[in-house]
Amino acid sequence: MSPEDFLKQTFAGDVPKKKLFFINDSNSEDVERILEDTYHMPYIKYWKKDNKIAFILEQIGKHEFITTGFVVQDNKIFDAKVLVYREKYGWEIKYENFLRQIRNNSVTSSGKLQSPIGNISGATLSVNAMKRLTKFSIFMYSSIMK
Repeated sequence: MSPEDFLKQTFAGDVPKKKLFFINDSNSEDVERILEDTYHMPYIKYWKKDNKIAFILEQIGKHEFITTGFVVQDNKIFDAKVLVYREKYGWEIKYENFLRQIRNNSVTSSGKLQSPIGNISGATLSVNAMKRLTKFSIFMYSSIMK
């Protein structure tokens, strides 16, 4: 699925104007703690309509970027999709059985996922990337909705 199609599906064809979430001095430590690394861009594109925010995020799996779409509503993951998977292994993360574990997930006050996300044999790095992006999208949602 293309990022454009993901956004059209998320917002029933009425895609709001793109906005930017900047990584700066006030949030960079939190971003690095959540991602266990820096983000590869100084900003993240997002689309907001009412209390629903869609993010297009990228994270390295083992060697290549995984392009994902996350939708957060009311501090929970409303939807998650793998839009582009470039690795040779670990592609199982794009299947519904895996993504179902991410939907409706939230973050506890201690920064952990409310519901654990199971690992996939041979896809550990990709699964870990998705876990980090799940927490990161909820963090950004909370920051934007303040």
